[in-house]
Amino acid sequence: MSVTRSPRQPQVATYRRVDSNFLSRDVNRKLHPIFSQNQTIAVDLFSEEVDEIADEKTMLRQLLKQNRHINSQLNTFVGNLSIINEKCEQLQAEDEDLRKENVKLYAEVRRNNLVISGLGETANEDTDKSKSIVQFFLESELGLQNIDIDTAFRMGKPKPDYIRKIHQQLAGQAED
Repeated sequence: MSVTRSPRQPQVATYRRVDSNFLSRDVNRKLHPIFSQNQTIAVDLFSEEVDEIADEKTMLRQLLKQNRHINSQLNTFVGNLSIINEKCEQLQAEDEDLRKENVKLYAEVRRNNLVISGLGETANEDTDKSKSIVQFFLESELGLQNIDIDTAFRMGKPKPDYIRKIHQQLAGQAED
């Protein structure tokens, strides 16, 4: 079976092609300004995004540079802090040693101090008189001879009907 074509079919295809080409050119002419405008907008948007990316890249470089600088300063600070911490520990050890030494010295000084109460008080008694009263008491009442008294004085303000205590400090003793 053979298909016969009508003589009109080729003309219809040609007409359609011509009509299609004509329509395409007409649509092209009408759409070209729109596409050009859209292309310009797209290029502008793309350019803006490229500029923004470049700005962000520059900003990131600056931040990276600042971060490196801050890290360098932080490392220096940590190093200095370590030195300060070591010095602080050393000073704390020295402080502890000095406190112990101070306690020992204070104990030695206090070891030579005596407070005696109940010894009669004379009018206008000065330190020399207080010293002789203590010396007499130690020799006569306690039987201690040749006690070297460095200082002796009455404690507090004189009050009627009240005998003040005598603070005395014995002279330092040589260590063996």
